[in-house]
Amino acid sequence: MRLPVLLAAATAAMVTATLPAAAQEWYARPTPLPAQPGQPSAVCYMSSGETPPLVVFSFEKNRARFGVKAPEFFNRNGVSDYTGTLPSGASMKISLGTDASSDIAVLTVNEWDANKRIINHFLTAGSFSLTGQGIDITIALPSAESEMASLDKCLAELAAQ
Repeated sequence: MRLPVLLAAATAAMVTATLPAAAQEWYARPTPLPAQPGQPSAVCYMSSGETPPLVVFSFEKNRARFGVKAPEFFNRNGVSDYTGTLPSGASMKISLGTDASSDIAVLTVNEWDANKRIINHFLTAGSFSLTGQGIDITIALPSAESEMASLDKCLAELAAQ
C-alpha cells in the first residue's frame, strides 16, 4: 500500500521544514505545499506537532486524509480497525491503512468536508486516543482553533488552482 508513503513524504516535509519549535502545537500551512513526485496535486495540511505521536490532516485537490504518525505503526501492513476517542469526547471506529516502511496510519476520504468534520472534534483541547490491534496511543492536544484561519486560506488557494 503506497498511500501512507505519500502522506509520509508530505508529513516529513512539513515536520522538518515548517513547524514551530514547541511539540504538540497545532500548525497549518497558510499556502499549499507544491506537489512532490508521485503526488497528484499540491497539498494543504494541519499537524498537531513535530515529534510523534502526532495527528495530521492533509488535503489534496481531489481527496483528503486523516493520519496518525507514531512509531507503533512501523512494520504493519494493510488496513486495521481502531477505536478513536477525540478531544471533543466523541468516539469513532476508524479503519487506517499502513505500509510497513512508514510510521503513519492513514484514512483517505473523498471529500474535504468529511476531513473538516473530523477536525471540528479537535477544536477543543483534550486527549486523542487510538486503540486496537495492539496499538494504544494517547496524545494530549491543545485546541486546533488557532490554525483554522491558516488552513482555510490554504484550502481556498488550493481550490483555485
